[in-house]
Amino acid sequence: MQTRIVRLLIFTVLLLGTRAQLVLAEEQFQPKVIDKAKKAVVTIHGNASLKAYEPIEGAWTGTGFIVNKNKGLILTNAHITERATIGTYHLFFHDGTRADARVLYYDPWLDYAFLQIAPEVIPADATEIKFSVKDPTTDQPAFVIGNNEGKSFSIHTGNISSIYRIAGAMPQHSINLSLNTKGGSSGSPILNEKGEAIALNYGVSETFGIGLHPSYLRYALRFIEAGKMPVRKHIGVIAGSYSLNEGVQYRHFPQEKIKGYNKKFPSSLSHALQVSNTLQGSPAEGKLLPGDIIWAINGQELGPNLVDLDMAMNTCQAPSMCLTICRNGVWSDIEIALYSPEAHKIQRMVSFGGALFFEMDDFYSDKIGAPAKTLTFVNVQSSTSFDKLIYYGSRSRRFALKMEALNESPVTNLDQLIAAIPQLVGKKYFTIDYVNYIPVGVGFGWTTVSQHLHKEDVAYDENAPEPKLFTFDREKLEWRGAPILKR
Repeated sequence: MQTRIVRLLIFTVLLLGTRAQLVLAEEQFQPKVIDKAKKAVVTIHGNASLKAYEPIEGAWTGTGFIVNKNKGLILTNAHITERATIGTYHLFFHDGTRADARVLYYDPWLDYAFLQIAPEVIPADATEIKFSVKDPTTDQPAFVIGNNEGKSFSIHTGNISSIYRIAGAMPQHSINLSLNTKGGSSGSPILNEKGEAIALNYGVSETFGIGLHPSYLRYALRFIEAGKMPVRKHIGVIAGSYSLNEGVQYRHFPQEKIKGYNKKFPSSLSHALQVSNTLQGSPAEGKLLPGDIIWAINGQELGPNLVDLDMAMNTCQAPSMCLTICRNGVWSDIEIALYSPEAHKIQRMVSFGGALFFEMDDFYSDKIGAPAKTLTFVNVQSSTSFDKLIYYGSRSRRFALKMEALNESPVTNLDQLIAAIPQLVGKKYFTIDYVNYIPVGVGFGWTTVSQHLHKEDVAYDENAPEPKLFTFDREKLEWRGAPILKR
């Protein structure tokens, strides 16, 4: 009896809290705007059988919203679709209708993705959310409708507290909101008083939300609606924000340039873009150095907004671009070639001996410091072939390594691995050479980053799943598996 009373009290508190949020929202935004937006929001349930980056941890939830009803296009976060994941996605609309979805596109750097569903399964009264043609402004009222804390369709209101910030798993231009958006509301639309999207929520806390700048999304949506993949170009620079006032004190930046800079970019707070680091093997490596202040692109002053640098790279028609930088008070023009991050996406994976092998994309290259297209694996099932290698994580075996050889023969790409597997399975016992990229304990409380060659003995686990090659079918938007061993 007491348990039932407690449950009833909890339900009442949650119900009153939800109603209070709705009343507060309706005081600030028109009810018809809120109702229309709610009918465009979907709850996403994902489930994976294989992941390149993370251990398989069952199901997860997130939020998305309809951006084109006629074409069945849903916008959400890339971290909700889980990059390079073989899985299933189920969507639930405002009226409880369920639909199966496929990942149409995810960005190789930024935290957004598009799902696609059959348009005919969308409820007739469902709506779509358009993006505002105007960028968000400081102190602008905004609201979020999403699957907050897995409770489905919660409403939170607040204000834009900052219109530029560089954040995310990869650097991306973001905006801050002063509101409460906890787990599950990732992928929610951040909306203005007209119900137009002004950002895509991707980060949450009890006091603020953080959203992806709308310029990225408007740009990508034009391609997606036309049935094309967005054109993505980069030089391989990981950018951050830096105070020019600090630059005057520490890096010989000329004081006289700050006044003109602030006049041209009044919202900059005297901040400019700087180089945090560069991706190994990228065109920027060796040409740009950490601490370089990025001042101009092809002769045009850049300002503090990372989105302007990203858009300039995407839309550049030449094979290279000229960056003007200030390095310790010295100004230079540097020509740097562009490349396509799309070419580095994970399109193939090999399941072998309890591990999932793949060639690194830019995302993982940035995390461990090896060049893109380096052969690696991240996770291994316990008590299988490769679990003796150096790993980290207490709950699961997680790895950060670069493959070098198997049985003394070079194996540095997927094609070499596929060719080697039949012989390795036949021998059962073999060696693996690899470079480790994680800290290793060495005693007395000290650790070291052991980025040198390691060799381990491996006994192939005959009870492991049959070796398979998984290839992403671009036309059908699905992963296809094929056995590697001939029968």
